[in-house]
Amino acid sequence: MAAPNSCDPCGCIPGNISNDVFKQSVLDTLCQIISNTSGGGASSAVNLIQVGGANITLGQALMAASIPVVIASNQSTLPVSFTAAAGNLTDGSGTITTGGTAQTIFALNASRKYLYVQNQSTGNLWINFGTNAVQGQPSILITPNGASFVMEASFLSGQSVTIIGATTGQAFTAKQG
Repeated sequence: MAAPNSCDPCGCIPGNISNDVFKQSVLDTLCQIISNTSGGGASSAVNLIQVGGANITLGQALMAASIPVVIASNQSTLPVSFTAAAGNLTDGSGTITTGGTAQTIFALNASRKYLYVQNQSTGNLWINFGTNAVQGQPSILITPNGASFVMEASFLSGQSVTIIGATTGQAFTAKQG
């Protein structure tokens, strides 16, 4: 830190600024701000109530389209409640009955609230909704050895769910609720 002087009474301007022109500009600006502040001066404290014409307020202010991350200590808490849906799962687990041919795991279900499909085999499996799965796009790939697909919360397809694998006997786990 620099030693205090008449325009920098607290020694707040770093003494290691190598550009003397920049340092002098900062000091000149600071002196101008201090001398133009009513009740201020080089040796008195300045109480800022505005910056650039905008009032300074303490605490958290509301902003349009903001998502609060931290609630200031002087703000009230926000109650959060969540009620989990209770229900039973329907099991659609099985194996690929004929390699290279799509089969239905679950029929159309407009009230579906949860869907889980896990690949238990060593080969790729593909699922699709509302139409037969194919081994490629637009079907969804579920890679081997435990990879899974889950659909829950804000969007669930109520369409039928079909699956395909290249080899007869490929195992999968499937649950819906």
